[in-house]
Amino acid sequence: EEQSLMRSYAKEFYNVMHEGGVTADPDGDSSIVVPVDVETRINELIRRETNLAQFVRQEMVTTLSGTRVLEKDARHTPFEVIDEYAVVPEVAGPKFIPISYKVVKRGGFLPLTSELLADNDANLLTYVIRWLAQKVPATHNSLIIPILDALTPVDVADIDGVKKLKNIEIIPPMANRATWFTNQDGYNWLDTQKDQNGRYLLQDDITRPGGKMLLSRPIEVVENELWPSAVDTVTKAPLVFGDLREYIVHVQRKGYELASTREGGDAWRRDTMEMRALMRDDFVTWDDKAVVRGEITLA
Repeated sequence: EEQSLMRSYAKEFYNVMHEGGVTADPDGDSSIVVPVDVETRINELIRRETNLAQFVRQEMVTTLSGTRVLEKDARHTPFEVIDEYAVVPEVAGPKFIPISYKVVKRGGFLPLTSELLADNDANLLTYVIRWLAQKVPATHNSLIIPILDALTPVDVADIDGVKKLKNIEIIPPMANRATWFTNQDGYNWLDTQKDQNGRYLLQDDITRPGGKMLLSRPIEVVENELWPSAVDTVTKAPLVFGDLREYIVHVQRKGYELASTREGGDAWRRDTMEMRALMRDDFVTWDDKAVVRGEITLA
């Protein structure tokens, strides 16, 4: 009975030892103490954060650099008229464009003191999960927002300017599956706009509790701290409209890794446990016709 209990305990302990993306030791690393459900809970929290990466195309790769060939969304010309017994003409094939990427490793470690470890496991685990969950979307947003800011802006001064952004500045196929993106300044301006009948421009999105729709398309809001408005002689808030899946490709190699140790680094000398998180990815642009950027002039 005691042996059975010990085997059961050893099995659970073995599962714990193998968490954290261990690659050097096939039998596991005894310094890994990350519980099995940590990455699952981190993923759940990441989805709750403001993470623009969820709107872009995801591509998994196995090399640090290279080229992906992707089909570009292009307009199609109609078939030609063919006379009887005439030669059938050749049609233009689909357009493919190469996307060059270079995976960059990003990450950091978090030292946990023995005094903190002496606290109950639930508090420690909650703290670590929250810390890691906030780092991932913060990294993604810091890479995506500069790509959006690099677009040539179109001035938006009123409701008609917003409608022109949707109706004219982008082709209809993209507009029909596009999403609005703005910061808190832009959202506040949009939320106060009314049409000639006194109806507010933003409408409730019945498919997303608490969400809003702008001209029948969903709108996402990013904090001002992450995506600040441009301030010169006047303040201008960003307003991006389009299909980010067709504009930005998120190239990932193994996603992110989570590991910890009590022996390596300064952990042994400082009597701590060091928890490390690593990400290997890159963000590259693809179809520049899929997104249009506007700038709302704020009074």
